[in-house]
Amino acid sequence: MLAIADLSVFLDYAHWHLMPALRQPALQIAGLVLYACAVSGLMWTDNYLVRHFQGDLNNRPLMTAGPFGIVRHPRYASLLLAKLGFTLLFVSVLAWISLVASILMVRRRIRLEETHLREVFGPGYGSYSERTARLLPGIY
Repeated sequence: MLAIADLSVFLDYAHWHLMPALRQPALQIAGLVLYACAVSGLMWTDNYLVRHFQGDLNNRPLMTAGPFGIVRHPRYASLLLAKLGFTLLFVSVLAWISLVASILMVRRRIRLEETHLREVFGPGYGSYSERTARLLPGIY
């Protein structure tokens, strides 16, 4: 559903112009910069994950360094940042709706994953989660 909503953003940007007041060049440039930062964050996180999961898959330690030293869910943080950049870049009310839906879905997924991680890593994950934010360093 979100993929279809994202595709409709292109139609809004190119043809429909549902909210022409959103079309601000400064915001579009900011969106492009945020999108580039998000892609860099995704590449860093994915590179870190590839190195972590090479070799023996048993007895993996909890990842607390690299991007995981900044936030507990750097991949989700980067994906949401990319979605925000996309939203600003393509100036569409449909993109804003898709962004809000994505945030709600990611928050639910994080709750489920953190329950599992607490079971797998026990008190180690508890102390890690106390000192490391979920998605926004120092905020959330």
